[in-house]
Amino acid sequence: MNLIELLTPLLPKPFFEDGIVAAHIKEVIENHGILYISAAGNDAGRHYQGVFFDNGSGWHDFSSGTGSSKNIYVDVPPEEKLTVVLQWNDTWNLSENDYDLYLHDRCSQEEIDVSEKIQNGRSTPLEYIQYTNRGEDLKKLSISVKKHSGQDRLLEIYIYANSSVNIHPDNLVAEDSVFGHPAVPGVLCVGAVDSENQDNRDIASYSSRGPVSIYYPAYELRNKTDLSGPGSVRISGMNGTDTLFAGTSASAPSVAGVGALVWSLYPEKNGSEIREILCSSAEDLGEPGYDTIFGYGSVNSSAIYLLDDFYTGNSLSSEISGSSAETKGMFTLKLSMPLEQIISMAKLPLEGK
Repeated sequence: MNLIELLTPLLPKPFFEDGIVAAHIKEVIENHGILYISAAGNDAGRHYQGVFFDNGSGWHDFSSGTGSSKNIYVDVPPEEKLTVVLQWNDTWNLSENDYDLYLHDRCSQEEIDVSEKIQNGRSTPLEYIQYTNRGEDLKKLSISVKKHSGQDRLLEIYIYANSSVNIHPDNLVAEDSVFGHPAVPGVLCVGAVDSENQDNRDIASYSSRGPVSIYYPAYELRNKTDLSGPGSVRISGMNGTDTLFAGTSASAPSVAGVGALVWSLYPEKNGSEIREILCSSAEDLGEPGYDTIFGYGSVNSSAIYLLDDFYTGNSLSSEISGSSAETKGMFTLKLSMPLEQIISMAKLPLEGK
């Protein structure tokens, strides 16, 4: 069984093209027929993307002239850390448009930290700041960008911090917050359903979503995410205690587990066929059909049992909404089932269980 579920730490990888890791994963998927599953990311609530908008003095207006909040604002408690990463849509290692990144005190306007690397045509379109509040008081900061020279480019920012750091929602953009290897077309990119509200079945506020803008070697708009899974699960340790595990890093293993069970029943299938089974049997959420928030919907573990009960040879017979359906080869199953029941059928732990 060739199934890989990967969670990677933050690496210096490009936002607007496939980097070394993404390109390698793409090659492996194409050449070895594996099913590659990855968390979409937890960046929807800490992401910005927009074309540089000059406020008249060379500074970027994050509201694009539409609001009174011109920057991105964060509140950092004592001893807490903050990482801010800025990129723009120049070719990786060939940037000649020069942008700089700043942290200012919102009250005094004092410059707290700065990243002013030189982009001269042989440089990376990257600036980043790693800041720790060493004081005794809460620091109210603003994130600012200034164009030193060059053309107006599409800017993208990710902010990484603990939950105790308050990232104000002003000017944040949830769309297009998937990057790196989860954005590779063959990768099964998994978002997170809000497990705290079973009735609403909304996407988790933090769950990264598409579409994904790729600019090099040629522009393309990729449909991501692909599937969604439970945003909160309980995991048990060897000492018998359990703890809550939340995020798309909890969703991806849930999907990988269901995929592994399906593949164990039908080892003759390849990765793309297992991928199609998972997507086509997903419980549709959000807009009807595919959307870039939930993907094809929430993973539906009952596909395992439906396959086991109804798949014989090259045909599948099933009862769908009270009517009989039969098809040859690949199939589509549309089911409606509470998330708790789905997870229970796959023997996956759910919060409170």
